[in-house]
Amino acid sequence: MRYLIVSESDVYAHHIAVVLRAGLETVEIQTNSLMPLPGTGAWLEVETVDAVVLDVSGMSRTCGAACVRRWGLVLAEKLPLMVVAAPGAPQDVPAMVQAGACGVHDRGEDVRVLRARLQALTLRWQGHCSPELRRGPLRLDLVKRQVWVSGVPVYLTRMEFSILALLMRCYRKNLQRSDLMMRLYTDPPESGGGHILAVMMGRLRKKLGAYGLDSSLETVRGVGYRLDLGVDIAPGVVTNPRARSAGRRGSLRVRARSAGWGWSAGAGREAV
Repeated sequence: MRYLIVSESDVYAHHIAVVLRAGLETVEIQTNSLMPLPGTGAWLEVETVDAVVLDVSGMSRTCGAACVRRWGLVLAEKLPLMVVAAPGAPQDVPAMVQAGACGVHDRGEDVRVLRARLQALTLRWQGHCSPELRRGPLRLDLVKRQVWVSGVPVYLTRMEFSILALLMRCYRKNLQRSDLMMRLYTDPPESGGGHILAVMMGRLRKKLGAYGLDSSLETVRGVGYRLDLGVDIAPGVVTNPRARSAGRRGSLRVRARSAGWGWSAGAGREAV
């Protein structure tokens, strides 16, 4: 994933960047202004940023909320916004959330907690309710950084895992080579990047091919790469909330009947 860190403190921004990069995340830092700069919205789209971290811990509650609103207008609900508030000031949290923050982190807490919250927020924003991604026989755990095919562990390098995680999160979508390089490297190489990516893709395809999944990693000519396992959704995942609630009501009826209660369409429950 790729994040933008906005903070007045070079030291704190660097601290966050070090922790995120330890998890193979890529980071951009803005320390010259807490307010969005002209052209920030277009820059975020070009740089394929997944979330923004805004540090307003040095501002008052009113000024911090105003800054959050400005960023909310720029992001326009396209990207999640994680706000870092002043330490030991829980009264600031409601103001930040009402101003448009998707999550609030206390600066006094460990930065590793911020990383966990940020990863969970980004995954939910992208439509994943769990750090474990499943597509057909392929299962990937973003926290443990492990991969399984039909329950058999697959050993990947750190970069191969990052590539597969990106393809899993953007399942059946074409990922451009430039987008992949921007998400894999904080400073992508100016030349030879396409060759480096092709070599890593070849190694990943070879390892997946040992389990019969080599054809699932497709090369889209003139565009980039795509992962397609021939399945629409992960097994056991219900994407329609109405279907999920209907299934829950059905299981409640079964348990009610076994307990001696009967259900009617309009009257609720009645003794059998």
